[in-house]
Amino acid sequence: MDDRLYGIELFQFDIQRCYHQERGELENCRYGLLKITCGGQSGWGEGIMSVGSPRFDFMHWASFLFTLRRMPIQDALAMLSSPHLSWEASQLELAARTLSELGARLQMRQLAGMAQDKVSYPIAIGSGILPDAGLQEFYRDNYPPGGYESDIQTRPTILSKHLGCKYGTGSQEDVDRLFHVSRAYLAVL
Repeated sequence: MDDRLYGIELFQFDIQRCYHQERGELENCRYGLLKITCGGQSGWGEGIMSVGSPRFDFMHWASFLFTLRRMPIQDALAMLSSPHLSWEASQLELAARTLSELGARLQMRQLAGMAQDKVSYPIAIGSGILPDAGLQEFYRDNYPPGGYESDIQTRPTILSKHLGCKYGTGSQEDVDRLFHVSRAYLAVL
């Protein structure tokens, strides 16, 4: 299995007004939805890119993603804790959420492979990024033969509430819809 990051995609969404759990009521938000693929799995993360600023340079903000291109996932996760990393807090937060979710999916797939060998493991995974319906569809369609148990709890996110569409289910239709409703898009291949 190739453990290098590829297929990095960032979507920008403008949300006029929302409530953020830690920061309270926010206006004129730019949210990012980041998808990173590795080893046949995709991790998704969302986060605030900008708040209240009338001007926002999406390409400048997103340029940090080129650093991750083709980097092994272990190196990318280790880099996040480097004191020499010069990323903005919002960039670091979005990358950390996405890479953590990707790492959990890769680990789940590895454990699922063990489950196919008649070994039983309880699996708990999730970062609250995926909407409930997306998780149910993802896990229904991705059980290994024989299945396995999963204790997944999710909560709706700011983007899932405002977009009214799923992401993270593995469906190309979902990605196509995100592409059409996003304000900006960047792919790092």
